[in-house]
Amino acid sequence: MTSVDFTLVSLTHEALRRDLLRMSAAIRAAAIQDVAVRNRWQTFCRQLRGYLSAAEVAFWPPLRTVLTDNADLEIVDAMAAAQANIDPLVDSIDAALAFNDGAVAKAQLATLTTLLTEHLDQVDRDILPLVARYLGPDGFAQYGRQCHRNPDRRAVMEFFPWVLDGAAPEQQREALAKMPRAARLAYQTVAKTMYTRTPRWSGTHS
Repeated sequence: MTSVDFTLVSLTHEALRRDLLRMSAAIRAAAIQDVAVRNRWQTFCRQLRGYLSAAEVAFWPPLRTVLTDNADLEIVDAMAAAQANIDPLVDSIDAALAFNDGAVAKAQLATLTTLLTEHLDQVDRDILPLVARYLGPDGFAQYGRQCHRNPDRRAVMEFFPWVLDGAAPEQQREALAKMPRAARLAYQTVAKTMYTRTPRWSGTHS
């Protein structure tokens, strides 16, 4: 069986987890009115929605067509159904931030953190092995294509700067080495500069 390179998914999962921690720190610091916090949240939302949309196309339907084991199919169906619970939580946090309601934002973010962390962990543990076994590199390539086809072009432009924002140096080097030359050049000359011009909460300032 040909191995599948899941670097893109792994980096995305880690970036989503980092942003959940950053937003939690921002709410604890009562900084939800900070423009950098709002920018961080909006970036997180764009990237989360892009990730979930890509998974809806590239993971769930293709796996359903090839899986024959009922236990595997139940896992896929449960994962797909769980995604439907994420958007309402994101919308409720949006509303709480708009009204500067820190208590509601804190409670809803805690719920989102639990739900999304469990979801990402299960993708890592259960779904990616199924993708590797039954879809292979060619099937998995659809995930990357769906990410690139995201109609939110701002999300596409900021993806690589965002996914590497806070990644370990060795992860950054590995990701850059695996990028197509054109994508790496665009990242280094345009996307990274545009991304860094916008202040985003890092959790390190007061």
